[in-house]
Amino acid sequence: MIGTVPSSPQSADGLRVAVRTDDPLSMTALLTCLDRARGISAVSPGERADVDVLVLASAELAVRDEARRAAVPAVLVVGEFDRREALRLAAAGVVQVLPRATTTGDRLVRGIRHAATGPVVTGGALLDAFAEEESRSAAPRSPAAEGLLPREVDVLRLLAEGRHTAEIAHELGCATRTVMNVVHNLITRKKLRNRPHAVAYAIRAGVI
Repeated sequence: MIGTVPSSPQSADGLRVAVRTDDPLSMTALLTCLDRARGISAVSPGERADVDVLVLASAELAVRDEARRAAVPAVLVVGEFDRREALRLAAAGVVQVLPRATTTGDRLVRGIRHAATGPVVTGGALLDAFAEEESRSAAPRSPAAEGLLPREVDVLRLLAEGRHTAEIAHELGCATRTVMNVVHNLITRKKLRNRPHAVAYAIRAGVI
């Protein structure tokens, strides 16, 4: 899935970024993070030939093939990094690997800018950079510090995986109405717009 958002006057002449994810909700969360980034615009699939950077958020090993076909620098956002893939990812054009759980919108934007201007990297460099990112987030931000309840964090994590209300209710062993109330209360309390905005908020806060 490749995503696009309308270009703003600030970003029309800046970096052109294509985003690939496994599910629509993750796509929306990433595009929300990029929407207000100065000098960055997401492009439509038909404009792929003019892309400067490709952002990949996928658990599939096939992401390296996507990067190779694009023939542009790529930023990979993953929950876990299989170190055996480092050499092949580097050969495919991946120049940044970011931990999904702790990558904020600002960090993603920095990764994109680095990918656009930085040198080609080796597999070893990918490993070192990922280890550095993990060490920076060794003490993750507490959901409690963000004013989030444990049940809200559970729901947000499942939303980020693209789960529907009924699936979340089944996973958590509660009624669908409970899930709907949790989401509604969170959106209202944090003054968020919708579910994708809630997921984007949680990603930026580093709690999922």
